[in-house]
Amino acid sequence: MMPHEQYKRITIQPNDETITLPDAALKNLFHPGPYRGKRKVIFNATEKTTSLTSYNSDGAGGYVVVFVIQKRAYKSRAVFSLL
Repeated sequence: MMPHEQYKRITIQPNDETITLPDAALKNLFHPGPYRGKRKVIFNATEKTTSLTSYNSDGAGGYVVVFVIQKRAYKSRAVFSLL
């Protein structure tokens, strides 16, 4: 079955500023997980880094994606498969 749901946009709002992740950061990430308790945002004031973590699944398989925003700019992402 072909994936039919994917991220369209992710924005975070630290303080009074809005940061939107680039389209490239969302590429090939299907079946976003709107599950309560399966998303987490961690802010590290010392490093000025925000990590956004989400568990995503289509019911048969899943993965975790971690987006890293540093100094108010998107830096990277990591995707971990759950087998």
